[in-house]
Amino acid sequence: MKKIICLAVLAVIFALSVCAADIGTADEFLTLMNTPSMWSGEYTLTNDIDLSTATSGLAQTPIGTEATPFTGTFDGAGYEISSINISGERYVALFGYINGATIKNLTISGTITASGYYSGGLIAYAAEEMYVSRCHNKCNVNAAKEYTGGICGYATGSDKSTTTPKMNITECMNSGTITCLDVTQSDAGGIAGSIYGVGNVSDCFNEGLVTTGNVSLDKPYIAGIAGKTGSYGRVTNCYNVTAPETPSEVITYVRAIVGRPNVKNGANNFFKDGLGMSDKNYGSVYTAADFDTLNANGLWVNASDPRLAYFYVAPEDPEEPEVPEEPEVPEEPEVPDVTLDKEISTADQLLTLMNYPHLWSADYTLTGDIDLTTATNGLSQKPIGSEETPYSGVFDGSGYEISGINLSGERYVALFGYASGGAIKNLTVSGSVTASGDYSGGIVAYGLGPITIEKCHNKCTVTGIEYIAGIVGYLKGSDSVNSSEPETVVSECMNSGTIICLDPTQCDAGGIAGSVWNVGAIRNCLNTGLVTTENVAPEKPYLGGIVGKTYSYAHIYNCYNAVAPTSAATSTYIRGIVGYPQAKNTRNNFFEAGLGMSDPSCGKEYSPSEFSLLNVYGVWVDKENPKLAAFYECTHAETEYKDITPSTCTEKGSAKEVCAVCFADLGTVALPLDDDAHANFVWTADDTYACSDCDSAVELSGDYMITPYSAVTADGKITLTLLVESTKPVMALGFIVSVADGVNFVSAASALDGSDFAFVGSADRMAIISTSGAAPISTTVTLVYEVEGAENGDVALFEIDVLEAYDEAGAVEFIAPDVLVTYFAMLAGDVNGNGEVGIDDVMIVLSAVANERFAANADINGDSVVNLIDALKLLKLMVA
Repeated sequence: MKKIICLAVLAVIFALSVCAADIGTADEFLTLMNTPSMWSGEYTLTNDIDLSTATSGLAQTPIGTEATPFTGTFDGAGYEISSINISGERYVALFGYINGATIKNLTISGTITASGYYSGGLIAYAAEEMYVSRCHNKCNVNAAKEYTGGICGYATGSDKSTTTPKMNITECMNSGTITCLDVTQSDAGGIAGSIYGVGNVSDCFNEGLVTTGNVSLDKPYIAGIAGKTGSYGRVTNCYNVTAPETPSEVITYVRAIVGRPNVKNGANNFFKDGLGMSDKNYGSVYTAADFDTLNANGLWVNASDPRLAYFYVAPEDPEEPEVPEEPEVPEEPEVPDVTLDKEISTADQLLTLMNYPHLWSADYTLTGDIDLTTATNGLSQKPIGSEETPYSGVFDGSGYEISGINLSGERYVALFGYASGGAIKNLTVSGSVTASGDYSGGIVAYGLGPITIEKCHNKCTVTGIEYIAGIVGYLKGSDSVNSSEPETVVSECMNSGTIICLDPTQCDAGGIAGSVWNVGAIRNCLNTGLVTTENVAPEKPYLGGIVGKTYSYAHIYNCYNAVAPTSAATSTYIRGIVGYPQAKNTRNNFFEAGLGMSDPSCGKEYSPSEFSLLNVYGVWVDKENPKLAAFYECTHAETEYKDITPSTCTEKGSAKEVCAVCFADLGTVALPLDDDAHANFVWTADDTYACSDCDSAVELSGDYMITPYSAVTADGKITLTLLVESTKPVMALGFIVSVADGVNFVSAASALDGSDFAFVGSADRMAIISTSGAAPISTTVTLVYEVEGAENGDVALFEIDVLEAYDEAGAVEFIAPDVLVTYFAMLAGDVNGNGEVGIDDVMIVLSAVANERFAANADINGDSVVNLIDALKLLKLMVA
């Protein structure tokens, strides 16, 4: 049976201020979409956002409803939101319903689908006031009813007394296809579907197709800019390059600028020559001579083919090729005739490694503690690795300590100055590190992914400027945001050294890491050292017990801090876990009670009742005062005892394999010694009892198990239901489900039978975690997967790999079989999955409607709503 550490994945917790907040991730944006209480705030994008990378499980829903409009400000800051996929009946767009809102500097792409009125790429319905500028819609909008547009479906201004509109769309662009399939009337436009009241569309550009598809109707009000204007609607200084299309015979109101203009408030509008259109009320065929008229506001470029300057990137003029000079033949660099054994046992050997870059790609192992003050070869101490030649090997400290460190310099100052592509593990360092510039640390100054740093302990005092920490000053991951597991990881590391940041401008300083960028993880780490700016008061003191600042997709979880950071400056960004968390991917982080800190984004004050949550990975000891097990060792002779108290475990300065008793939470614990005197038991890294002088591990019990309950295949998906049981009290239970290529995770859910446990699930990792105390559990876990290109009879294998639970005494194993599921594609309309469409399926749909519940198989038309329309469509399928 496989024995793997239980990995529990907690949901990303994200809290945005209703006043103002930066949004930099898909999960943060989905939170805004799903939280009406946030629809009056001010928000700014800090990155391009791909919504397909979200991990929170939240659905894409329009921001703003008729009951709760979006009334705030959204500044895209020139970034793009992609992979939009929103569908519904009415008010369907990225912003469903707005009133008094400002939206600017934003590009969007994806698909919008509406089965009713009012839809758009950016905005579906704007009431009374709006200010939209410099927005670009790339979304394809598919609407079943009228009032649809690339920027806004329907806009109605209420103040007719003013000459200055309070409803404005300016400098906006559409390149998406706008399709309206209403059989009665189409109010559809590249920029807006309908503009009523006092509204102004100015300086806008359309290059997208506006069409009624294959629908022929008497009132096709479609145009490149606005489908229809009423009352005091104005369209000025706009340009269209694509002719609307319809199979309708009546095409009087199929025009280049405005389809049906109820008012004639239009001026300086043009459309591209050659469209074969007439638009005498609102626009005329463009010629280069008209450019000065169109460009009266100075917002357009390229007289021969006008484009909005804000969205225009001019092609670079080809440069005359330079005649290359004869290259100098570089001299072959001299490689020093210095070699180094892969096992390092002396200070002289370590100093050799520090001074010769050609040695920085090899693997090394310490064979004993090293005191650098005992060196005799006259070489100076220098960081291992530079920006030009990073250290890329594996350095295994084997649990030993390097002392007497005395490093100084400007940048990249640490035992390892610059490291990338390798691993540093099982190492303790002590001494002092001093930098006059950026990037310094005890173990690594600058870590560029992929890199692993594990079971390392810094005791050095580290003094420097920005990006400074005990383990790694600056950590930059290189993985894709779609990676299921970061390759850039700092795990089971500890800092007890003092970290001093003296930058008067900005200090990114932490016990474990100064700054973490991109996809990288800090997990299962402990800080007992002071992080401080001493008497310096920086303008931006970003201090955290674990990390100073996070960006992008950094993950910080299962960490503990025992010392409050201090600074002469006053700031809200001096916190127990992360000082300034721009990335919100944090969970299960705690700081010691009594530090007087508030850290709502990333951690909370620790209480012993939460030890099972912190210890879900099985790497911590001492419930009252958590410590990393990797830095403890047993000092007793195990052959003499069956019952051993935790006092026989003592702290070690470096990582050692530890005995089972070091994981005990309760007074004493019985080691699993039997009458045959298998004496030399140890507690291994995967939390499983094993003995060094016998062939088998401790026998497993059936007290904890997972049983496949059922598997259903339908509509390209497999739904696998597992029965998870523990007959004995449990604190946490976790498992990993591995699947074959082409079987992709969709969602996970559990029907918990009480309030004492919480279920979390993401990708292949699932866990049930206690929220109040140990208790037996019995629940089902439902896992949904998509199957790429599956054919009837194909078999998918689900391997349940992690087989461990945690009770009050530590880790125990439980039993689970692997699961084979045969895939059968479901017929359209076969709700009950019996292979045919019949009256039983209709009754299931009607039952869902009567009970106001949603069932995916009953959603026949795919609009995410189960209603009588689905029943009628199902009857039609039966007749067909």
